[in-house]
Amino acid sequence: MSEHFTPSPELLALREKIDAHDQQLARMMCERLLLIMQAAPLKPRFEDVRLEDRIEDIIAKVIPIADEYGLDRDYLEAVYRKMMDESIDREGKRWQQLNESEQ
Repeated sequence: MSEHFTPSPELLALREKIDAHDQQLARMMCERLLLIMQAAPLKPRFEDVRLEDRIEDIIAKVIPIADEYGLDRDYLEAVYRKMMDESIDREGKRWQQLNESEQ
């Protein structure tokens, strides 16, 4: 069994800030997904759910934010690509649900 270290007051304070950001980030991600789900009925074809040009446009807009913080763009790009893949998957399922009921 490994022994755990006792976090310093500074580390505990930092963790509180991280936890607060996690809560805020999770809420924003949920709100983003709700917006994406609203787009599903507005797309005429299933193929319109995943648009590579739109994905690259989003990436081009968000990854420069990493520069503002002196961070590696690859981190932000990887997180965004994963988030968009998950969002597109869920939007596609929603699109199929909506269009199956019309047939």
